[in-house]
Amino acid sequence: MAENVNMDSFIRDTLSSLRRPRDVDFYADQPSLISTSTKKFTTTSIVGTPLDVGTQGYVLPPPAQEHQWQATTATATTLNVIGGVFRSQGDFNQTDVLGVVLVVGASGYVILTVIRDEGSREVVGVPVISYVEGDPPASDYYNQIIPLAKVTFEEGAITNILQLKFEELHVFEDLAVVNGEFRLVDLLMAGRNIYELPP
Repeated sequence: MAENVNMDSFIRDTLSSLRRPRDVDFYADQPSLISTSTKKFTTTSIVGTPLDVGTQGYVLPPPAQEHQWQATTATATTLNVIGGVFRSQGDFNQTDVLGVVLVVGASGYVILTVIRDEGSREVVGVPVISYVEGDPPASDYYNQIIPLAKVTFEEGAITNILQLKFEELHVFEDLAVVNGEFRLVDLLMAGRNIYELPP
């Protein structure tokens, strides 16, 4: 290509040669695609932005969208956990679980503990949000454990939060047969109620 070629004309001619019949009027009224002016761009960096607890000692920034059960750092070693709505059989009435501030000393889980009555299997009181180090405990006859978030703790600070639950919880306890034995299982439901079979 010669040095004195007008780039504006070159590109316009090239685009014109590539037009298809349906594009005939597309370029007619369009301004030039090439600007004859130049701009200088400079890069800047922000020092001290709270990006990572583990590397710079800052608190992780909270997510932009707030939702139920959301766990965010309050300090390098504490979590703010938003409460949420919990529903369970038999009435599926709304139970509002309050948010909490939790102290973290090692990697673990934010959990919701639901206590059930031994005879009726109704939920006793309001479920409680707490923190457990390591793996969450297994559910048993009296307590149902629902993990809400997984927390990574390294070098004395919270470095990552993996959110596990985002919306209101609908839990139904059912009887299942496992290897020929009856077992209780808690099911997280899509809806807020159970319903009768058709007549």
